[in-house]
Order: sequence, then C-alpha cells, then structure tokens
Amino acid sequence: FLVIIVIINCIISSIFLYLSTIYLIIDAIIFIIKNIYATNFEVKIVVVKFLKILDVSLIAITFHLISAGFYKLFIQQAIFDNSYFLLKVIILHVSIIVIVILFLEDIVVFGGTLANLYAGISSSLVILAIIFTCKLLDNDHHKDDE
Repeated sequence: FLVIIVIINCIISSIFLYLSTIYLIIDAIIFIIKNIYATNFEVKIVVVKFLKILDVSLIAITFHLISAGFYKLFIQQAIFDNSYFLLKVIILHVSIIVIVILFLEDIVVFGGTLANLYAGISSSLVILAIIFTCKLLDNDHHKDDE
C-alpha cells in the first residue's frame, strides 16, 4: 500500500514539475521578447533561466522514471533485475547532470569566486564518487549475469 502512495506522489510531482518547466519556458520567452536589446546582465539572467529550465525538467524526468520503475518492480510483481539495475544507473546519471547544472547556475550568477571554487571541487568529488559507484554496479551486474 505504501508503494502505491510513493508511486502516486512521484507521478503528481513529475506532473507539477513538467508544468513548472512549461511556465519557466514561457517566462524565459517573454523575458527575451521584452529585453530584445539585452545588456550583459540581462544575458546572464537568460542563461540562468534556461539552466533552471534544464534543471527542473531533468528532475521531472527523474521523478517520472522513479514512478515507472517502482510500478514495474512492485506493482507488476515481475522480476526485472535488469530494469532495477538500469533504474539505479539512470537516476545516478541524472543526478550528475543536475549537480553540473546547479554548479553552472552558480558560476553564471556569482562568477569565479572562492566559494564557487570550493563548490566545484566538492561537486567534482561527488561526481567522481557517483561514477565510481556506477562502475562498481556495472561490474557487479555483469558478474551476476555470468
């Protein structure tokens, strides 16, 4: 029963995030039309808006994938070892992209500050840990197939 609640929550969250993405796209287009002769600062605002669109849409896709994966794993009551593995790897890969996008937003907004250097170093360490985890999962998955 709790799995159904989680699946419904993920579906509703992904729908709201898709709607937020549509709103952000419309807002960015209106901003571009209003500021057709943009200054350097306004161009930065447009770049941040498009990075935010990318960020929110990737999070929406992640929620969508989680809900579909949970449905396959728990509701269909079939054993999908391969799809469970792929779901984990896809979520890890999307999280890497989200980390990079958030870092790019900070770079565009705040520039090359010392705090952004520390954020970049910590983000790269997290990304390396995720890549290492994906490689270990891939090796374990291939060992199970043999």
